[in-house]
Amino acid sequence: MPKSFLMVGGSSDIAIVTANRLLDEGNCVTLLARDVSRVEELAAKGAKVIEGDALDQEAVLAAIDEAISM
Repeated sequence: MPKSFLMVGGSSDIAIVTANRLLDEGNCVTLLARDVSRVEELAAKGAKVIEGDALDQEAVLAAIDEAISM
């Protein structure tokens, strides 16, 4: 059964590598990312992308909502 992961700072290098691995393993991934252009490939692989900053409460809550709905 796939697991759901939320990655804050989703456009960082380490998050991109980790998200790729999680998606390849069949998991659900939600990314909170400031630079969505860096995660277009992940979105194409099925990751849900929320544009925003970790200091923005609304963006964080939107990312949480998306991750738990997967």
